[in-house]
Amino acid sequence: LQADAAARKLYSPDPFTGWQDFLSARLLELAAAAEADYPKLLTCQVRWARSAMNSRGVSDETLKTSLKCLKATLATELSTANAELAVHYLDKSLSVFEEAKPDTQTTQLTVSSCSG
Repeated sequence: LQADAAARKLYSPDPFTGWQDFLSARLLELAAAAEADYPKLLTCQVRWARSAMNSRGVSDETLKTSLKCLKATLATELSTANAELAVHYLDKSLSVFEEAKPDTQTTQLTVSSCSG
């Protein structure tokens, strides 16, 4: 957040709280994916978040860094079994950044886009 002016602007007037809210959403998405035993659910959510953040001028690197920080924190704060599951799901979601950049004008999050 400190290194990304676009992210600070997006979350002004209180960038820290805005970014906390964004990370909280990823945590809830991780919990939902784990409860459903469906890692692709988190991957789809991250794909959508990537498109949404890109359309607002926030770089992939900023989103990727936030997910890596979340992964590192959960790896040390959760019990071993839960940490392994969280790291596995987050690693899968980070694969989104190996894909081509999304078309920010047409990307949609739908049931069919997360099935399979």
